[in-house]
Amino acid sequence: MRVLLSLNQMEILKLANQILKKHKEEGENSPLNFLKDHKWSEEANKINPCILKHLEAEEYRKKMEEACRERDLLLKPITDIVKESRDKLIELYRNNLQELEKWGFMIEDYPKSKITNK
Repeated sequence: MRVLLSLNQMEILKLANQILKKHKEEGENSPLNFLKDHKWSEEANKINPCILKHLEAEEYRKKMEEACRERDLLLKPITDIVKESRDKLIELYRNNLQELEKWGFMIEDYPKSKITNK
């Protein structure tokens, strides 16, 4: 048999509140008065602010996801026109691709491959 501990932040915070409630009910008889590294009397007042920060972070996450969706909708046609423009300029300047740098494109110059005889 195992005692499970969730990795979900909100579930940990809910569990902390349940433990704290039971700890307070037990009072001086609580076995948690004898923890080695932490004291509920010091950590208890951090639970609610942590819940508020968690909820705030969730709101930011939702806003970020929505902003990314909206950005992606706007970005698709822009990406398409940039690609089409690149292709047109390559067609026009096929023999002198350096001209595309004037349009803002980066040109990577590959060294000519050496043919070796074996």
